[in-house]
Amino acid sequence: MDKKELETILADHAKWLSGNGGSRADLSRADLRRTNLSFANLSGANLSFANLSEANLTRACLREACLSRTNLSRADLSRADLSDNHYVIGCTLSNYPVVAYMQDNELCVTSGCRRGLTIADAREHWSLSNIVKWTQKHEAWGAQRLRQIDFLEAEASHLGWTK
Repeated sequence: MDKKELETILADHAKWLSGNGGSRADLSRADLRRTNLSFANLSGANLSFANLSEANLTRACLREACLSRTNLSRADLSRADLSDNHYVIGCTLSNYPVVAYMQDNELCVTSGCRRGLTIADAREHWSLSNIVKWTQKHEAWGAQRLRQIDFLEAEASHLGWTK
């Protein structure tokens, strides 16, 4: 999909959201790798099966967007609004969000510059032995990230995403 086509779809979606005609954005199966969608309002958009790997979704509004089977690996979801979405779970402690989603039948997490980590990779990254790679270099900070991961893993299990 080229930039002009995407801009047209997003403009039409904005009209739809404001009740001024337009139509809901259907970006299902779209290849949006590395696309800058920061601050985009994609509320209610159909992004199922879309490839958003490495996309910039900083502060994007994805409320009630259909993200079924969307590839979000290494996407920047910093401060994105993912509320009311059945395919994403978020957890925030001390203003530091961690988001979980399913990718290729595996639970993955994204947090800050750490994008698309499997649960095992996330636990390894925020283990005390890896403190030199953390943003905040104190034990409590890593412990918070691990508690967030525990919570997200439990929620995913409760929702039936994982066994």
